[in-house]
Amino acid sequence: MRKKSWRCSAAVVLVLAAALGAQAAEKKKSKTAPQAILFGSVFQENGFLVRGARVVVWNVERPKERKETTSDVQGEFSLRVPAGKGKYTVEVSAPGFASEQKTVEIVGDERIDLTFRLARREK
Repeated sequence: MRKKSWRCSAAVVLVLAAALGAQAAEKKKSKTAPQAILFGSVFQENGFLVRGARVVVWNVERPKERKETTSDVQGEFSLRVPAGKGKYTVEVSAPGFASEQKTVEIVGDERIDLTFRLARREK
């Protein structure tokens, strides 16, 4: 009888530990600072997408703090920036094309959609 009681107690302890661990993980997630998303598509002037375009984003007030990514196989990119009031410059460049910049304002934890049409450089 004592073996069953011990097993039952051990099972209860394990279930409680798992529940507390899940609760702690949920609290940790909720402490993550809110973020905004800059999402964009990069095209050529003729409408074809541009893969591997370099995308650099910086806060206008702190231009040395930069984030960088590249457009994927569908010509799309996304970068997270801190939510809240801020002005960001997004610059897109690719070999053989003139670079393009856009400035956007973030006011909260929102998604900003951007479209870039890169012009071919004159040879």
